[in-house]
Amino acid sequence: RLSGDFVRLLSDLSLPDGFVFKENVVAEGCLYVGDRCHFGKSLKVLGDVAVGFGVVIDENLVVEGNVNVLDEVVIGGSVDARGDVRLGEKVFVGGSVVSGGYVELFENCEVVAGVFPSRGAVRVLKVPTIEFPSAIEDVG
Repeated sequence: RLSGDFVRLLSDLSLPDGFVFKENVVAEGCLYVGDRCHFGKSLKVLGDVAVGFGVVIDENLVVEGNVNVLDEVVIGGSVDARGDVRLGEKVFVGGSVVSGGYVELFENCEVVAGVFPSRGAVRVLKVPTIEFPSAIEDVG
């Protein structure tokens, strides 16, 4: 614990599914966040971060490395990364996305205040569509 409002995580770490923090979190290394975790304030990672399915971060995500966010994640504030940023399907960011590299996101993501890569490009991916056969005779 850094203070009453901060929790410090030492070294590289993998958080289990469903983990909850009410405080600001500083991770001193790379971090994997399991599915459906909740951060009641901001998350700062001094390495790379992978954010699991259905995670909620109420405030900002600040990362010294690369960011890989899986599907259906809610980030109430902004994403600020020195490396590349990848946002999965149905990700909501209440602020902006600022990246030191490229940004890759799906067309069904919502970023309220804009996407700003300092070098590199923004790549928007289409959501794959699956067509099912309408009758058993259509199955090859």
